[in-house]
Amino acid sequence: MKVPLNFRPSGAARWYECPAAAVVNAIKRPDETSIYAATGKGVMAHVQTAAEDFADESYFDAIVGKTENIEGIDVTYTEDDTEAAKVIFNHVMALEAAGGKLEIELPLKVRIGKIDVQGTSDFVITYPDKYHVVDYKHGAGVPVNANNNKQLLIYL
Repeated sequence: MKVPLNFRPSGAARWYECPAAAVVNAIKRPDETSIYAATGKGVMAHVQTAAEDFADESYFDAIVGKTENIEGIDVTYTEDDTEAAKVIFNHVMALEAAGGKLEIELPLKVRIGKIDVQGTSDFVITYPDKYHVVDYKHGAGVPVNANNNKQLLIYL
């Protein structure tokens, strides 16, 4: 049975605690992006480009002070943004260098009961006996813990 609700892993914590929230979001949810989400998308796009081009972390120094329009929001990258980009970039490159196969923007679709949950992971690094899902978070200074994270648990 196909259910007309489009669940995304990024909203898992919300709809796990309150299933009605998913229904309300599916009915009418304005497509709003915050400056934090827009900055995160821009930073991640640069990290993915650097990974695809086999760049080194100096790639990110060139974007400090650069302004880009991301989903209608002007984002000017700061040194903090580029330092965060270097951390995630170096982490992903180290996983790949350890023998992993790097997948970028890997679509994910999981069926939970009768509901299709779909989204896109930032990076998946696969090995013969395990895999790493790397999902970059760039927010308003609110740490996102990976332990028991509802979004990441969906990927299991």
